[in-house]
Amino acid sequence: PRNDDGIYRGYITLRDALAISDNDAAVHLLQQIGVQNGFDFATQKFGLPLPAVDAQSLGVAIGGFTQGGVNVYQMTRAYAAFDNNGVKMKPIWVSKVIDPNGSVVYRQSPQGTRLFSPQVAFIMTQMLQRVMNPRPLPGIGTNTYATAAQLDIGRPAAGKTGTNNGEADAWFIGYEPQMLVGVWEGNKTADIPQPRTPNGLAYGSVAAGPIWQQIMEKVNQAENLPVQHFPTPSGVVQVNNLSITSGLLAGNLTPKQDVANGVWFINGTVPTTVGHN
Repeated sequence: PRNDDGIYRGYITLRDALAISDNDAAVHLLQQIGVQNGFDFATQKFGLPLPAVDAQSLGVAIGGFTQGGVNVYQMTRAYAAFDNNGVKMKPIWVSKVIDPNGSVVYRQSPQGTRLFSPQVAFIMTQMLQRVMNPRPLPGIGTNTYATAAQLDIGRPAAGKTGTNNGEADAWFIGYEPQMLVGVWEGNKTADIPQPRTPNGLAYGSVAAGPIWQQIMEKVNQAENLPVQHFPTPSGVVQVNNLSITSGLLAGNLTPKQDVANGVWFINGTVPTTVGHN
């Protein structure tokens, strides 16, 4: 596994790695937690129908399955748990049925299963918001932008791009507090690369992303949805003066460009010692 640009960046925070879709960091993370642990979480928690893997299949960290896969409905439902405070909802296809007399003869109420805490969901949302940061990201390289930097919808939003080998599949799944939309754009048989778009190769950010952007903007306008910020649950705190290279508190010799402020942590996980850089 390697990055599309061929660059190996070494030390990088998970927040920045997610923002720029750094494949190497994803593979290293899966190696640390274990392929089976990652596979079990995706299949048992999120219910994704992934094909079986062995303990050496680190490529699955970036979707490297030799067969099978996940469709846009399945992936969108999984991401919705982040936007729903850690709860995966059972789909509702028919909310209610009314007979000719106006009586409700069938009604389906929302049903959900908690996958993880609201605090974990909030931290992930904060990370996914960085994917859509329109400004250059400090500490990665000169004029390095997040993959979805051009997909602003005029309100707080979070999301993730995705691109398969040869641009055969382009993904974007994104959400605001009131709504989540998933977009897959590609060739169903995946036997030929996708054609170029007016903005270049058919990456998730330029093929699927603009479709998502238009849907969100049109629905927000049509439904008059107010601008909302993602709610902050109890049990999280912002930390300043953090070293992005050590993950601990910055020291006197930490370069200014490597110091981050306003980084969210779950209570009990806040760094208390100064790092080595």
